[in-house]
Amino acid sequence: MMRIDYKQLGENLYHEKLENGLNVFLPKEDFHEALATLTTK
Repeated sequence: MMRIDYKQLGENLYHEKLENGLNVFLPKEDFHEALATLTTK
């Protein structure tokens, strides 16, 4: 899992691309909004 730091915002994000090509992003701690996006070719 890769950590992406946004120093200007003081935030970080975790990202991983699965073997099937799906991008997974973990939300920041204490963030309570749900969102899903699905795109296909």
